[in-house]
Amino acid sequence: MKQLVALMVGLVLGSSANGQGTILWDEAVNGEFSHLFSSATPLAALQMGANTLIGTVENEPHGGIWITYEDFFTLRVQEGFSIRAIHWQVNKPEIQTWIGDTSFGNHISYSQSSASGELLSEWSISEITSGEYGMYIANHDAQNFISVANYRLDFVVETIPEPASLWLLSASLAGMQIRRWLRKPTPAIH
Repeated sequence: MKQLVALMVGLVLGSSANGQGTILWDEAVNGEFSHLFSSATPLAALQMGANTLIGTVENEPHGGIWITYEDFFTLRVQEGFSIRAIHWQVNKPEIQTWIGDTSFGNHISYSQSSASGELLSEWSISEITSGEYGMYIANHDAQNFISVANYRLDFVVETIPEPASLWLLSASLAGMQIRRWLRKPTPAIH
């Protein structure tokens, strides 16, 4: 009985973790991301599993100012899916991450100095649901030389359990419990 319940719970809740990873964009292979928000690089729709972006952002000194070359891209989370984690690796400090609408006018969240780790928790977001989003990465590591930051983003996408599936699981568990209760032998009276 416990094995059957564990199997059912595992199938419903664990079904979202069976997707394989894919590399959506690698600047070494696909070319640079756009440096302009008005022509952000459009990415393919995120698939279930890990969706990886690999890139670099630069900050170049020019006289008394620095020129920052941000990476702008748009991403789409399909209906029935959500981003449950964004694993972030970067080799420099002072890297800004931003997510918001595709016009880059309204932010959902951002971080001025993102360290390697989990971006959703750094942004105080539990998940990103279906929709279209704009995102950019900027290097604000101002040095007397060109500062190049290498980064990797892994968007972990999972399915959203349908209410009908959860209802079916609950009804099945309740039915098994009632059946077990009805099958209990009554104590013999002597």
